[in-house]
Amino acid sequence: MKKLFTLCISIAILFLSCEKEAGSPTGEADDPMKRALEEIGRNRKVLDQAWAALAQRLPADSIGKIRKSADTRAEFIVEMKGRTQSLFKDAIKSNDPNQRLDYYLKLPDIEPDTNAAAISRLFVHEQPLGEYVARLTRKVKESKKDRWVLVKAYRFPDGTTLPIPQEQATVNREQLLAAIRIAEIVADPALNEQEQETAIEELVKKAGLPPLTIILLVPAVQKYTEEPSADPFMNWLNTGVKPAIGGGMNRDIIRRVAAAALLGNLEHLLSGEYRNDNQVSASLQLLENRFNTSLVFLWNEVWNEF
Repeated sequence: MKKLFTLCISIAILFLSCEKEAGSPTGEADDPMKRALEEIGRNRKVLDQAWAALAQRLPADSIGKIRKSADTRAEFIVEMKGRTQSLFKDAIKSNDPNQRLDYYLKLPDIEPDTNAAAISRLFVHEQPLGEYVARLTRKVKESKKDRWVLVKAYRFPDGTTLPIPQEQATVNREQLLAAIRIAEIVADPALNEQEQETAIEELVKKAGLPPLTIILLVPAVQKYTEEPSADPFMNWLNTGVKPAIGGGMNRDIIRRVAAAALLGNLEHLLSGEYRNDNQVSASLQLLENRFNTSLVFLWNEVWNEF
């Protein structure tokens, strides 16, 4: 998936550069999509910083104690959510002063309670992820809209904006359904990593998913390993979550969590809370939503495995 992410961004930047050369000469400031893609990619470091902070906030002994003391799944989820919901914003604040990031901190908070409760209710089903796919598929098919704008404009640090051509930043109904299918591929336990990557690349090409969709919505799925990892999320899973549940962590859980994060972002895109004004609000809110959705789904998995 990281290869897919890198490939899409490289192709997008190359395409936009060629398009620019074919037309009249313009400055870099006139390439709003190129600038947006590059900045959205850089913003991913905030998510890595939030994952890294989990090791201090929730070590293995804390996770185990909270799980043992909880009488119900709902009680456990509420407690864990309360201990982690500020981490993403804290990660933003830990960076050097940045006008773009500071702008996001001033926006109203995304309220995670409704989403957390809805995801937890999925676990009454035998196949919670399959139920999530079915629920979201119905939403897309029944929506009165048939196109969704991902980002309207590139926002400069001073607050001025440059409109992004909407043909480059819009997804249609069939493309959203293809993105839901990607989640199913991500979670498919029958596929090895190479088969998974090939299936996703073929689907992206067939559906004509724009690079902006990949960079904003699709998580980079890591190959699960028990070896020390430079990836902060994988490292925390091995040092914090795995010991807490007695070694029950495995590749399939990681895949289900990643798939749930993608579905959560698609659901947020469909909601009335999605802020598509510019690349800052769009990318950071979806990264924050991915962080929160991944954790809620993971805590449900932990409840089952403990």
